[in-house]
Amino acid sequence: MEWLTGPFEVTFVQRALWGGILVSAICALAGTWVVLRGMAFLGDAMSHGLLPGVALAALLGGNLLVGAVARLPDPAQRCGRRRRCRQ
Repeated sequence: MEWLTGPFEVTFVQRALWGGILVSAICALAGTWVVLRGMAFLGDAMSHGLLPGVALAALLGGNLLVGAVARLPDPAQRCGRRRRCRQ
């Protein structure tokens, strides 16, 4: 059983495991909240809207958060000029 428990003796792997557990718990809670509130399409649209900015920032070696915020879609653009926004 050493082959199974051996990799978890390294500090990096332990931190990665705890980080993965923490992220999975947060995503499970946030995902449940989004689905119960009926905002699943909003989350999908935001993830697709942020991905190009994050990818470009990663390729250029910049800050990923700045790349994500710079690529956020403008809420006023989604409404258009002729139709009214539903709030």
